[in-house]
Amino acid sequence: MKRTVKTLSRHDLATVLHRIQVCLHPEINRGAIILDPACWTQPDRECAVALAWNAELDTTDDIIIHPWVLIGPYVRIERHRHISEGRRPKLLSDEDNLIEHQPLVIRPDVWIGLRAIILCGCTEIAEGVEIGAGAVVTKSILEPYSIWAGVPARRIGSRLSAETAEKTK
Repeated sequence: MKRTVKTLSRHDLATVLHRIQVCLHPEINRGAIILDPACWTQPDRECAVALAWNAELDTTDDIIIHPWVLIGPYVRIERHRHISEGRRPKLLSDEDNLIEHQPLVIRPDVWIGLRAIILCGCTEIAEGVEIGAGAVVTKSILEPYSIWAGVPARRIGSRLSAETAEKTK
């Protein structure tokens, strides 16, 4: 018996992307959610990305998503942070350096668990990384196939066996 896998059509995916895209500062909305073209080239699927309806992706700057990425429910991805000077935060009317923003690249086969938060200091998540539920990622994760959890997130393991890890080096 052949098992069929239901995936989102392009129209359904566009609907999900529109719903989860959040722009907290419309006046500096410079980004977009960009799907790598390889997401559309899988022979048995229309789309190779899984996004939860209730995730929130801040598009103050670009978020580039590669194939086989799973973004779980209530995940929040922030692409900006406010600049402050000591106890006096700059006001929204300030034109110079009001907000720092950075793009994010999510490499293939990344799993982001329930209620994880990825902050602006993270600019890349390496291939095969798994981010645990409730983790707060504050910096880039550059080690492929590692498992991260906690607040702030730290490496707690690897998705590869010891033999496979040696072969990939």
